[in-house]
Amino acid sequence: MRAIPEAVWRTPMASGMLIAGLGFMAWGVMWHTVPVVAELEIKESAPPLPGMEEDPPPSMFGGPAVDLPVEDVVRRETVTLFKPEPEMMVEVTRGGLARSGDGRLRLTYVGAPPSRCPT
Repeated sequence: MRAIPEAVWRTPMASGMLIAGLGFMAWGVMWHTVPVVAELEIKESAPPLPGMEEDPPPSMFGGPAVDLPVEDVVRRETVTLFKPEPEMMVEVTRGGLARSGDGRLRLTYVGAPPSRCPT
């Protein structure tokens, strides 16, 4: 009985490892996400005063009613975002990520990201 040559075993093994490696790379780039803690600014308009939901009454001097300016309320909320690996690399390059005291990753900015690397 003849033995199977060693080259016949090497080719399928190398092909299988190449396909597995490409699959893991695709998974890492496309679907693997990392949790990042971010602080977001949320703008909300102030609720109308009671009884002022409809059109305001006319002025007591007979002129048109004057609308009071509505101020926006800005509140900050801490949320967890799930960012993919390529986006994480861009954030690290910009200096937008840091590790917090409890070991979690957090964004170092609120609002728009930094434009370029600080170094």
